[in-house]
Amino acid sequence: MLVAVYGVPRSGKTFLCNEVEKKLNASKVKCIHLKPSKMTDDISALYTFLTPTYPQEQRKRIVDSISEQLRAAERKHPIVILDCHYAYPDKTGTPIPVYDTYFHEIYDEYCYMDTDPALIWQRMQQTNGIKDNYDYTINTLNEWKKAEIAGLHEILSCMGKSLHCLTGTEPQRQILDILQGGLI
Repeated sequence: MLVAVYGVPRSGKTFLCNEVEKKLNASKVKCIHLKPSKMTDDISALYTFLTPTYPQEQRKRIVDSISEQLRAAERKHPIVILDCHYAYPDKTGTPIPVYDTYFHEIYDEYCYMDTDPALIWQRMQQTNGIKDNYDYTINTLNEWKKAEIAGLHEILSCMGKSLHCLTGTEPQRQILDILQGGLI
């Protein structure tokens, strides 16, 4: 089962994925946490520079490479949990999707870290990374989050799939419940 966890940077995706991986492995359910954006040098470049006008042939080649790696990981681990990105803001703060429609056929479950934008902003102030690229505000982060959730809902509803919004203080329990529904 391939489970994609989306959310803006510093929403807690990596922490959640790591904790779920530890918990499942401790209970003898083989799980691995992967970041598609870090799987190859090409992928890192893709997620750094990808825009909707990126050449389709190159997109497909890169997504095929990710797909092959994910399916290989899935053969060794019944649960593969992925730390994913849907969009990055441009210099004006407008979220530009980097999610590729080719991923529709890859993931089994889609989750979104619906973290309070004030908490995300606070985390950004305490860490390095994407915060260096734009002067984020709580409002900007909220708009970014809303655009991602709306975009994912629109895409997934056309496929008959659902987006599970992980909210509150127990996203780990929520994602474990989703996995239980998939009969881990």
